[in-house]
This record gives sequence, structure tokens and C-alpha cells, in this order.
Amino acid sequence: MKYKGVYTALVTPFKDGAVDYAAFDCLLERQLEAGVHGVVPLGSTGEAATLSADERAEIIRRTVRFVDGRAVVVVGTGSNSTAISIENSRIAADLGADAVMLMTPPYNKPSQTGIYAHFEAVKKAVDVPLFAYNIPGRSVVNMTPETIKRMADDGLIVAIKEASGNLLQVMEVLRLCGDRIDVLSGDDFFLYPYLELGASGIICTCSNLVPERTLTIYENWCEGDHVAAREAQLALLPLMQTLFIDTNPVPVKAALAELGLCEAGVRLPLVGLQPEALEKLRACMRMYGLIN
Repeated sequence: MKYKGVYTALVTPFKDGAVDYAAFDCLLERQLEAGVHGVVPLGSTGEAATLSADERAEIIRRTVRFVDGRAVVVVGTGSNSTAISIENSRIAADLGADAVMLMTPPYNKPSQTGIYAHFEAVKKAVDVPLFAYNIPGRSVVNMTPETIKRMADDGLIVAIKEASGNLLQVMEVLRLCGDRIDVLSGDDFFLYPYLELGASGIICTCSNLVPERTLTIYENWCEGDHVAAREAQLALLPLMQTLFIDTNPVPVKAALAELGLCEAGVRLPLVGLQPEALEKLRACMRMYGLIN
């Protein structure tokens, strides 16, 4: 397993509507000090769809420079346009990303053949390792285990972020692909069970807020203490559930704002937490001792 461990899907903090690069640097350093194995800017949690090309490039540039080899940098470069995905991936590769991650193209609803052709085109155009990102809840189309196997067999992808929430699908991917690709959970709730099945780690939202506690699950499992790993997963479950009471990343940015690490603002069409949801978040954070 080359791509393993806890990778944090980084939020993109805003201040007065603009990217707050100073806060981004602080959040990034917090992740590195905690010891995460990788960081993933410009994914769903990073609100990549609302960022300009200049903002995206600056975030990649700062991430690569700031990380400086201390963790793996996987940049989200996906789009519903193959041409734009290629351009985004070229920019990320030129700026020093270790790998790029492409979702199943949203909105277009491609066939499985179309999904394969999309990844094949990007792989032919850009010399950088590719992660696939299967998230049918956002992209509408599920990337089937057979398509994932075909891409693995042909060397198009090195890893997949599996966020279908379908345990049977994950087992099929692991069965069909063996050790040809790394399988990382794309759902915070499933780190421990996926590790037990043979996955290599997670690309996580919760670790934005509690990186050390998230790492405990993985570290206990690696040390062979699977009981402690399971208990650590279950202990974090209420917090993980609360961080998804609204569309990601709205709750986690609100939580980071409660800690004074960035502002809670998101870009339209997302909006901030409503008062009732915010109070539920605060109550949960108090239960974990994160705020008074």
C-alpha cells in the first residue's frame, strides 16, 4: 500500500467572500503537526466548484510549498468536462502535486464506458498518478466495481476514494482489484470497518476538526489493537454524524469557526448553518470538550 493512512480533505476558508490564505496556512500546519499522512485540497470539502482558476492555482502552490514533503498532496482536479479535468490536472502536476483526484464526472451522467474514457484521456495527457473518486450522491452515476477493476488493470488509477456508502461495493472493489490499487474510505463513518476489509485508509472531513483523534483509529489498527481501533471509531461516531447534519463542508467550517481557526462562511449556493443546527453542533462539541 503506497497511499495509506489518514488524508484530510481540506476546507477552503473564506473571509469577506475571498479565500483566507492566512487561515488556510494555519489549518494546514495544524494538520501536519498532528501527523496526518496526506492532505487533499480542492475536493468537495474544499468547495472547489466555486473557486476561480487563480484561486485554485494559489491553493495548490501554497499547499505544496507549505507541506514540503511532510505529507502526500493529492489535489482535486475533477470536472464534468474532460478537457477541464486535463487542464486542472496539468496545473496541479506542474505545481508539484503528488497525485490528482478525479470524481465521476457530475451532471453529464456518463456511461461506464464514458467514465473509463474520461480517466483514460486524463491519464494519457498528464504524467501524474490518478485517484478515482466515486461519490454517486454528488455525481449521480455510480462507478461500478467492474469499471474500477478495468481502470486498475490498465494502470489508469493508483487509488480510489470510495464514498458510495455501499459496503458490498467496497468489498467487490477489494475482491476484484486486490493490491493493484489502494482503496480509501470516502465516508468518515467507515474507516475502521473498511480497514478490516483490507482498505488502506481514509480521505476524511472529521480530521479537519480532530486530526489526532481520527489518527488514533488508524494507528491502533496498524498496531494490531483492533479493539481499541473499533472503540476509537465508535467514540467519534456522534461527532462524525453531527458534522454531516447539513451539506459538507457547512458544519465542519462552522465547527472550525467555533475554535477560532477560520470563519464559518461558505460560498453560494451553500449557506451557513441555521440556528437550530448550529446549537446541535455546539452541544456536540461541548460533549467532546472542544468548546466550553
